[in-house]
Amino acid sequence: MRHLFRPMPGFFSSRSPRGREASRCAADVQSGIFTSTLCPDPWLPVPGRHLWAVRIVPAERNEQMMPVPSHLRGLVVPLESAIDEGALSATVRCLCGETRFELLYPGQTHEHAGEKIPCTAEVEGHFFFVLKSRCPGCAREHLLFDADFHGWNGLVCHDPAKAALARPQLVAWLCQCGEARHTGVVRIQTEGREEFISEAGGRFDADRWPDAFGWFSMDLTCARCGRESRELVSYETM
Repeated sequence: MRHLFRPMPGFFSSRSPRGREASRCAADVQSGIFTSTLCPDPWLPVPGRHLWAVRIVPAERNEQMMPVPSHLRGLVVPLESAIDEGALSATVRCLCGETRFELLYPGQTHEHAGEKIPCTAEVEGHFFFVLKSRCPGCAREHLLFDADFHGWNGLVCHDPAKAALARPQLVAWLCQCGEARHTGVVRIQTEGREEFISEAGGRFDADRWPDAFGWFSMDLTCARCGRESRELVSYETM
């Protein structure tokens, strides 16, 4: 079973797409594309792995991002329009146009850097991680992420028996000020089209590569006090 862990803010595991990209593109530091720092990451205590953190600071340039995964089309607005295989950053927006929402999660948390953050929920020996947005304007709920259906494991390694289990009850995430309404940005990192075709070739249409993303994270900003929670959610899907 994969371990759920939270990287240090602004850092990426060398197993994540951006971490691997930074490692491969060390030469780009000399060309001014990136400035980077490579250092041991004590915040990623994953048994059996030696992980590193890569801090990436892109130079001023137009970002290119992966296409929006199919389950989020119409529910998020990309911050950039250029399409490539770079990480996607997109604002959460209801179909009615409202950008504020309540983040619904399974209710279990763990502490990171002295703060509680959402984590996987264990229910009768099964682990779930589900996120929905609930619009305060029209009250519609939208599925943002379900580890059993979305990302690499949810698609390429889909487990029908696990996916058929009832989803856990969800509750609203509250800011420290007690507010449930937030605005937010979804960030998704892809494994890339070629890797998807290589690993899952023949079983899926090649155009579904954005659905087999490797990392899902979210930033939230409280609609009342303005408190920002960088990477409140950070989940590796592989």
